[in-house]
Amino acid sequence: MKRCPDCGETKPLNAFYSSQSHTSTTKTSAHCRECSRRRNREYRARNAEAITARRRAARQTPEGLRKSRDRDLRRHYGISLVDLERMIHAQENRCGICSDEFTSHKQTHVDHCHRTGSIRGILCATCNLMLGHAKDDQQRLLAAAQYLEPPSW
Repeated sequence: MKRCPDCGETKPLNAFYSSQSHTSTTKTSAHCRECSRRRNREYRARNAEAITARRRAARQTPEGLRKSRDRDLRRHYGISLVDLERMIHAQENRCGICSDEFTSHKQTHVDHCHRTGSIRGILCATCNLMLGHAKDDQQRLLAAAQYLEPPSW
């Protein structure tokens, strides 16, 4: 049990975020999760413009762009930027469907199954949109391919 200095309540340790602080004997944050969330919300509201400016400035540098892309990949797909680069290299820097060559990482899209979340490969924007519009339905894609065949009439 631990007492939160903000709300004054004594709560179980799992009501506090973990902390890597060397001064914390319980390895938990000083404030309970509820108070931490409230304090963070208030801070972000008071400093919204400064936070936006800092984020915008960070994205203007190559290192900031890499960090942002890495964070997004980890959050959405559970892979790092290094993992993405390995996958692109394994596909010989080409789209997994049309084989067009990628000229930058901005052109790469992580194709994944929306039901399972598993990654299928790396695609160009056009092929990724095609699969998305077809709702990953193989029959629909096969029917579209047949439709493109010249008519016999």
